[in-house]
Amino acid sequence: MARPGKLVKDAPPYRKMAAILFVRRNESAVYFEDAVDVSETLAFIDAWNAKEGNPRLTLFSLVLFGLARTLHEHPRLNRFVAGRKLYQRDGGWLSFAAKKSMEPKAPLVEVKREFAENESLADFLGDMQSRVGEAKSDKESKLDREVRFFMKIPHLLLIFFVWLVRVVDFWGLLPASFIRDDPFFASAFLANLGSVGGAAAYHHLYEYGDIPLFCVLGRVRDEVVAVDGKPEVRKVARLRFSYDERIEDGFNAIRALATLREKLERPTSFIA
Repeated sequence: MARPGKLVKDAPPYRKMAAILFVRRNESAVYFEDAVDVSETLAFIDAWNAKEGNPRLTLFSLVLFGLARTLHEHPRLNRFVAGRKLYQRDGGWLSFAAKKSMEPKAPLVEVKREFAENESLADFLGDMQSRVGEAKSDKESKLDREVRFFMKIPHLLLIFFVWLVRVVDFWGLLPASFIRDDPFFASAFLANLGSVGGAAAYHHLYEYGDIPLFCVLGRVRDEVVAVDGKPEVRKVARLRFSYDERIEDGFNAIRALATLREKLERPTSFIA
């Protein structure tokens, strides 16, 4: 039984105090928006997908891969607050949601994955194809089985059980096997509203689990931007973030977002 990370003992006093004073993630949430010029990115994606043998690449999968690399380069953002203490997470874990199909009644599925620091783009995409394909199939996942089991429990008893899980989690006593596959224990959660033609939204943070960062990708649009001081129509995608400020200050958060934007706008760095 343990946290999915190590206690940050050298955190400055104000950071430790923030974890004590501000109890909930959503009362500690800060919201960011970043506009990413994806003109070169989309050309990179087209060239990648045109090459025979390459696993399929999408803008959202590139955002996933880029955010994972950014968290490895900015490990202070790969932290979380639990039990009113600050922890450094072990490994880079991202969760994301996907619809099983584009039918209105199709359910959402959640996928959680660890991203190794030196993983190649091709290896990541190959593994993702397998994971997403399995998640969208009719095969029942472990999470599906667990949800089906819990929904058989009487309502009041289920409420008590969820409360008990929160208490046990507060004291860091949840088994590692419980946390490992749970998508709400991760470095960040991502959603792609652009895939259904939607704009990026500011999503709330989950109080259950320990995720301190939520990222939403919106649709790609033509926008007028300044290029070398002159107006030019470019392809732009907006990313919106909800961020638990208890884990790190705004200075380092902005630096991390700048790193992610640079990676997405210059995607050849992913295969360098």
